[in-house]
Amino acid sequence: MTKNIVVYFATWVNVLRPSEGVSFARGPSLSERDIAQDPGALADLKKLGYMTTPVIVIGGAVIVGFDSVKIDAYVVE
Repeated sequence: MTKNIVVYFATWVNVLRPSEGVSFARGPSLSERDIAQDPGALADLKKLGYMTTPVIVIGGAVIVGFDSVKIDAYVVE
């Protein structure tokens, strides 16, 4: 089953974008949303209850921070 993945990140954070470090190439739909450039992305992130990045939403599951083990577990599920 294909899962939608939304990655909230900020360009001012001096780290790799989360999608650069995880194997998302397994077929899920990926959307990257830069909260620094997109006010709508920031508003959506606030609706989720977070003001930090990265926040990764995989099929409704929210992962705060970059945790490749959790990310891969949700992608493979």
